[in-house]
Amino acid sequence: MTAIYAFYSKPFGSVDIRNAQTHWAFPYIEFLVLAYSVSKSKSFGFETVLFCDDYGYDLIINKFKIPFDIVKVELNDIERSPKFWASGKIYAYSKGIESLGGFKPFVFFDNDAGFHKEPPTHYMTSKYRCQHVHHDKDSDFENFVKKIVKETKNEFPFDIYHECMNNIDGLKGGNAGMVVINDEHLWSEWTRYSQALVNHEYFDHLVKGEVNPFKKISLWNVVIEENLLFLLNRRLNFELPQTVLEFNSLLLKPNTPNPTEYFHIWGLKRNKEFLKKYERIAIDYLPKELTERIINYFK
Repeated sequence: MTAIYAFYSKPFGSVDIRNAQTHWAFPYIEFLVLAYSVSKSKSFGFETVLFCDDYGYDLIINKFKIPFDIVKVELNDIERSPKFWASGKIYAYSKGIESLGGFKPFVFFDNDAGFHKEPPTHYMTSKYRCQHVHHDKDSDFENFVKKIVKETKNEFPFDIYHECMNNIDGLKGGNAGMVVINDEHLWSEWTRYSQALVNHEYFDHLVKGEVNPFKKISLWNVVIEENLLFLLNRRLNFELPQTVLEFNSLLLKPNTPNPTEYFHIWGLKRNKEFLKKYERIAIDYLPKELTERIINYFK
C-alpha cells in the first residue's frame, strides 16, 4: 500500500510558513503531526510519498528531514491561479498517481490525519473508503451545487452535478481526511473530472465581482473533491463508500466510536489544549533530533 501526502504552499500566499496566515494555534505542531503520521505509516509497511512544490521540498525535506520514501516536486504549476487549498491533494491522488508509474492501490492522508495503530487489512482493500460520509441536504454545499447546475450545461464535467439533483436524499460527500481507492476505473474517472474542474474557467465567473470570495472558494474546494468523488462512486459502483468513522455531521462529536484509533486534527487546529496533547504524542514517538528540527525552526 502506498500512503500519499501533499503540501501545497501557494494558496497561503507566503514564502515563509512562520509568517503565513494559518488555522493552527501552534504552527509547528502541524509539522510534528505530519512527521508522526508519516512515521506511523512507515511502521505499518506503507510506502510513503510526498507531493509538494519547491517551498514544500525545502521545508519538509531539506529543513525538517521528514523521512518520506519518495518525494515528487510536481505542485508548482498545477492550476491557472493558486486559489484552491485542495488543489495539491486533488492532484496528488489523481494525476499524481500517474507519475508513480500508473494506478496502484493507495491511501491518501491529510497532513493532520493518520492512524495511531495499524488499520485492519480490509480497510486498505476497499474499492473506496473515506473518513466518513457527510449529509449535505439543504446545506450551503447543496445550494452551491444547485447554483452550478442552474448556470452550466448538463455535459462534462458538470453532468455529475446535474445527475445528483435527482437524488431525493440530497447531496452527500465523503470526507477526504483519509481516502482509500483500490478501484482503477473510479480513480480514472475521478482524475478526469477533478482535473477538468480545478482548471475550469467557470470558477472565474463564480467569484467575479466578489469583494471577499473566500466562502465560494471554500465551497468549491469541497464540491470538486469530497462531493465529486462520492458522486462518481455512486454512479459507477451503485453504492456508498466504506468509512472509518460513522457519523454524518460536519465536526467529529465526542465519544464517536473509533476502534482503529484513527486521528484527524481537522476543526480543532485552534484548540490549544487538544494540540498540546498531540505535540506530546509526536514528541514521545518521534526521534528527538526530528522534533527539535521542527520546533527550533519556529522559535
